[in-house]
Amino acid sequence: MTRSWRWGAVLGLVGAVAIGAAAVAQSVRERTPADLTVRFEERLGADLFHIENTGTCEAVVTAVTIDLRGAGGALVFDTETGGGGVGTAYPFVTLEGADRIVAAEGGADGGHILTLTLNGLGRGERVVLSIDVDEQGRAGAPGLTQIHGTQFENGTVTATLVSPGGTEAVHAGRFDGAGWAFVNPRHCALS
Repeated sequence: MTRSWRWGAVLGLVGAVAIGAAAVAQSVRERTPADLTVRFEERLGADLFHIENTGTCEAVVTAVTIDLRGAGGALVFDTETGGGGVGTAYPFVTLEGADRIVAAEGGADGGHILTLTLNGLGRGERVVLSIDVDEQGRAGAPGLTQIHGTQFENGTVTATLVSPGGTEAVHAGRFDGAGWAFVNPRHCALS
């Protein structure tokens, strides 16, 4: 009887922590207006990047660069077996919004930078892509295959935005400890 009580308490605590973390993440998203939001999602297999124009004006996003060089976790793209990452590798694949991608550069195995050229990602539109991200091994030791948001902290996202009138601006944001990056966290900085 004592054992089942302990498991119930443990499961209850785990559930409360998960719900609390989700509420904090939702709260951060609601308080942080941005023209572009990029979210990393660790998955078994290929990881995901959710790239969404969350702006409140009519500016479109024409380019996005994800740069892992400044991330605290020594992260690399792992797209080829036996290459820069650890374990099974997964290549770049567009899961949603393929019609928005004009070109993709970088994302090479062992690389740190991925750039997407877009044909105008409008307000509320998004691109979801999968690509494996691993921790680069240090001093001959293998790195980690399961990446946490904190390892993305200080990695950057740069976006080019174009207003309906043709004015172009480049803005950058940094990944936070939850794996979210908010680019140009202001309302309609480019009209």
